[in-house]
Amino acid sequence: MSYGPLPNLMTAIDVSTLWIESQSVVFPIQGFSTAFSGPIQFSGNYSTTQEQFITMTYVNGYANTLLSASVAASVSTLPVTDLAGFTPSHQFVIYDGASTEVLTVASSFVATSGAGNLPLTAATAYTHAKGISVSALPPAVKQAAIYITAAILKARGNASLVMTSLNPSQVQMANPSAANDLEAAWDLLKPFRRIR
Repeated sequence: MSYGPLPNLMTAIDVSTLWIESQSVVFPIQGFSTAFSGPIQFSGNYSTTQEQFITMTYVNGYANTLLSASVAASVSTLPVTDLAGFTPSHQFVIYDGASTEVLTVASSFVATSGAGNLPLTAATAYTHAKGISVSALPPAVKQAAIYITAAILKARGNASLVMTSLNPSQVQMANPSAANDLEAAWDLLKPFRRIR
């Protein structure tokens, strides 16, 4: 994200304090170099009468794809089935058993989607076969997905019966342990919440 009084006078800002509302993106205005004095005091280059221009790139989700071809050790680009979600200078993991490695996207990468080659800041340490998982999903998000999948698999249809004897006594709509899985997934995902 960048902001400024004119499109050619933009300043990049740290977006770690942004949060997302249902109809807007909120950025706390603090720590700018000048001050605005008005009905409400703000610390920063801000005025209710001066228009500000904003440029913002938003990546919805995490990169999660596969290698589209085998790669040798010491390569500086990875052929992947989809470049969506990758951003310059961010880390990701090639999940390949004992050859799993953490790599970083080159700062020269221009975010895009579709199949292509992902440039790296450093060469790969291992060889990797076609179809190996390449992902920027945090491990907690992956585990939460496993819990949710387990809860879905444990859900019973409306024809499921709980039998106390040879005659059915009630319809059981869900496995009680599925709620535990959903609660565990929710707890893992709470730190990633960016919407109030």
